Amino acid sequence: MTDWTWYVTEFDGKDLFFGYVVGDYRELGYFRLSELAGIEGPYGLGVERDLYFDPQPLSEIKKLHE
Repeated sequence: MTDWTWYVTEFDGKDLFFGYVVGDYRELGYFRLSELAGIEGPYGLGVERDLYFDPQPLSEIKKLHE
């Protein structure tokens, strides 16, 4: 899971996200903040948030991963 990317399009303000996930497959779906916080990769590294990401249309995000 160390090369997965989650793009959030909706957030319930508590724990539940909806968005585009790029992992083994590319798909739209639900995921939880608590799940992301619990992911531990090699050397104990966790999921990082990109503070400098500029929002863009989903169509542009999909082009990044073609």
